[in-house]
Amino acid sequence: MQHRKRYPRALVVLVASTALVACQPPAAPPAPPPPGPPPVSVAAALAQDVVDADDFPGRVEAIDTVAIRARVNGYLKIVAFKPGSEVKRGDLLFVIDPRPFQARVTEAESAVASTKVQLGLARLEQNRQERMLQSRATSQREVDAANAQVEGLEASVHALRAARDAARLNLEYTRITAPVGGRVGKDEITVGNLVQGDSPDSPVLTRLVSLDPNHRQQVISCGA
Repeated sequence: MQHRKRYPRALVVLVASTALVACQPPAAPPAPPPPGPPPVSVAAALAQDVVDADDFPGRVEAIDTVAIRARVNGYLKIVAFKPGSEVKRGDLLFVIDPRPFQARVTEAESAVASTKVQLGLARLEQNRQERMLQSRATSQREVDAANAQVEGLEASVHALRAARDAARLNLEYTRITAPVGGRVGKDEITVGNLVQGDSPDSPVLTRLVSLDPNHRQQVISCGA
């Protein structure tokens, strides 16, 4: 006959509770406290008028932007400025060799003077023929020829004077001056090079920009 051991009821309950606690997962750590309010800066209110403004992209250009070009053909003899320097209106920038142009002026002036001498002689002959016609010492034909000679020489004098003035103007164009005051760029053509100034696309010698308030742009050819 078997005998069963008897255990106290309190011990049985304690053992069961211990086994139940051992089977449960560990408790989660407590949640952190909620963050406080963020820091803020405080300033006193200021009452004032506010003007609406807008920003727009733009480009600023000099009031005068001049491309300096020659008006006559010739060899560049002098560059009379330093790149980046400021110049005044009328300051000398370049000199093209003036000797061929001076020779043409001298030739044109000599042609005018010679033709004026011939015109003076023709007028004397015209007056003589008219006096002779009054005394019937010459014919109307001789008088008409004298008149035609005078008119032809007068026309020649006008043409030669125009050629002389053009030669003088070309001689002036050998001295290239600043058409406006401002800052001059670098010399694009150096001394000794041939300058072609009789074509519309003649090379730019330098560029000149004014230092006045900006609003427009122009490109011109410049001489004296």
